[in-house]
Order: sequence, then C-alpha cells, then structure tokens
Amino acid sequence: MIGGDVRARTHVFVIITTRAIAYWVNAGRPALTRRSSAMSFLRVGSILGTFLTAVVVSVAVLVSTGPIAGVASAAGCTLTPTGGTVTRMIGTRSYTLNVPQGLTGSAVGLLISLHGAGDTSAGIERETGWSSYAAAHDFIVAYPQGTEFDKTWHFEQGSVDVTFLKQVVTDIESTWCVDTHRVYADGWSDGAIMSQRMACDAADLFAAVTSWEGTDPTDPNPLEPSAVGTPCTPSRPIAVGIFQGAFDPISSLGVGLANVREWIRRDRCPATADPTSDRYGTHTNYQPCAAGTNVAWRVEYNTTHQWPTGAIGQDLRDQLWNFLDSRTLP
Repeated sequence: MIGGDVRARTHVFVIITTRAIAYWVNAGRPALTRRSSAMSFLRVGSILGTFLTAVVVSVAVLVSTGPIAGVASAAGCTLTPTGGTVTRMIGTRSYTLNVPQGLTGSAVGLLISLHGAGDTSAGIERETGWSSYAAAHDFIVAYPQGTEFDKTWHFEQGSVDVTFLKQVVTDIESTWCVDTHRVYADGWSDGAIMSQRMACDAADLFAAVTSWEGTDPTDPNPLEPSAVGTPCTPSRPIAVGIFQGAFDPISSLGVGLANVREWIRRDRCPATADPTSDRYGTHTNYQPCAAGTNVAWRVEYNTTHQWPTGAIGQDLRDQLWNFLDSRTLP
C-alpha cells in the first residue's frame, strides 16, 4: 500500500496480523479451544487497532483450457476505447475505467481491480500495471474507489461495497461489450479481502477471483462497530487464487495457508497437493474441486507486502491473469 491515511493502514495490519497470531497459536488445538482462542485474538485485534492508530498519529467456476466464445452483455454495445483511463460515477461513488484500443471479437473479459487500504483507484492502476497489460491481452479493466472517508473496503457479507461493485459491473456492461462469462475480480491487501468477498457474495457474477496479500473475508473488520466476522456462503463452487509474497510480514505464509484451507473446504477440494516451483515462486494447485473448480496458492519469491516491480511484477501479472482467464462462468 503506497500513500493513504494511517488509520486505514492500521486496520489492515490488525486484520491480517491477528489472523496470523491466531493461526500459529491455535495450530494443533482441538476445535472448541481454537474457536475460543481465535475470538480472544480478534477482540485483542480490535483493541490493538485503536491503540496503534493513536500511537502512529501521535508520532496500513469451471476450469477450461481457454476462454469460450464471447457472450456480449448488451445489445448495441461497443468496444470503442476510452482513450486512456476515465472516471465514471455511480451516485456519489466513483471508479476509473480503461477500455484499450484495438480490442477484438464480439465481447471481451472484464477485470475489476481493488486497491489496498488508504490507496486509490489511480494508485492501484499505477502499481499493478494492469492497464497496459489489458491492452496487450485484450480485456477491459476497471478500478473502483473505496469509501471516501478512509479509502477502505467494507468486506462484510451483503455490505454497501458488495452492492457498489455489482453496480460497477452493470454500468460497464450497459455500454461496452463485456463477455458475461468472463468477469473477474482481483485485489491487493484490503482489496484482496474484498475480492474474496465477491466470490462469497457474487459467484453468479464473477467467474473467478484472485487475492494478492490478503486474508479470509470472514475475518472481522475493525472499522465496523460490531467487529464481528460474517459468513462466506458462495452460491456455487468458484475458483479462487490466493497469491502471496514469501517475505510478507503482514499477510504471512501462515495467514495464506489458513486462507487456502478455508477455500479448500468451501470448494470441497482435495486436502493436499504437490507444489511445483519455478524461477519466481512456488505454485500449489488443489484440484479437482466441486463442479470442476480449483483453488491455487502461489508464493512469489523475494517479495514483502508490496506490489513487486520488474520481472517478479511481470510474473505476478502473468500468474494472476492466466489463472483468471482460464475460468469461465457456468
């Protein structure tokens, strides 16, 4: 997360750090003991969030071999480029949109990319490099803006942001020729939690989602008065990719593994899988899961809680998009 206010950064740190503590302390304990201990840590997390804020202010699907024939979202739609990135409004909320020049076919895929806490739609576009990548790979990309107050996402079940992101997709589909079988979400940090929430609440709209350095969307959101986690009950099995940096001190490997296990349970996947490795990281693919879906866990080498640049950044974009683009909505 680059820029943004201290309160928003603190809330993400608390969410993910309390998840990591709970995971490591609870390893191997009986179920009832784990549940009691986790609730204690989550209460501590809420208190810790208030404390850290004060201190810092005083001195953060179906699996297919490739895309199917496009199904256009609206009669009379267009693939006319936006001529760069433009801002669009839905009531008082905004998102930015980039429709590249030279898109081909009757309809193309759509990626909704979600920024981290304290960041902006312009920031996530710059950091991820998705707009130039979309031009090279023939899809549309949008960058919704989190709440104006704290630039974060409300990732609770049925939240205002779940509604907003559905509206963003509808707004784009009303003008541009989006393949309704190829609508995807990805996010970074707080945005990664929100992208997973869309898998929970809008599996009828999104073909697949990816998460870069987040945690499970059932964790409590310290900015909410109740600070209680809400359920994740997808309407169908949905492909989910959990991606992490090997040296991330916030969304640690323990947090990632716990997150992966939750999706393995939801999608009814095999409990184990053999990892493979390459120049830039390790990849573990849990399949076959229910309805032909899968859950992937990718760990990028030499990366902390940031969006990487250079060759690792290019590998991350390739890995994320290849995972998403090979999935289509049933």
